[in-house]
Amino acid sequence: MNRLVLLLTCVLLAVASPSLAASSTNYDGTYSGHISCDAMPGAGPLQNEQFPLVFKNGQAQYVRAVLQANAATPSGVTAQGKGTVSPDGDVSLTETAEGQGWGFEATYRGRFDGKTARLSGAQRWRLAGTGVPYTRPCTITLSPSK
Repeated sequence: MNRLVLLLTCVLLAVASPSLAASSTNYDGTYSGHISCDAMPGAGPLQNEQFPLVFKNGQAQYVRAVLQANAATPSGVTAQGKGTVSPDGDVSLTETAEGQGWGFEATYRGRFDGKTARLSGAQRWRLAGTGVPYTRPCTITLSPSK
């Protein structure tokens, strides 16, 4: 009888509260991927730059190198990001970077499709010497690290 009551309680909790049954920890782990962005004034497009990311308990964190304009070499500046992943696989990230007289803020949103996440968003740049903000679209693809 006690086993039946316990089983029924578990079934009722799972039905009444799907968020208890589905957990964002399904996405816990280290991911690697690439970010690509459109060109911007004084710089070509950003293509397939490495994008490492860690999800733990529904939270995301990452640090990545920002490349020099028109070069594939690190600028010495790092971008720092954070975000969330929902139990349904919706991903939301924010990112910031600051250099000498320039910087950007970015938001990316997307969804897991199986084990791969595809995100899109934009970086909003403050460019040195221009005073004019510039926004460029970006896409990110993430897969579990091997």
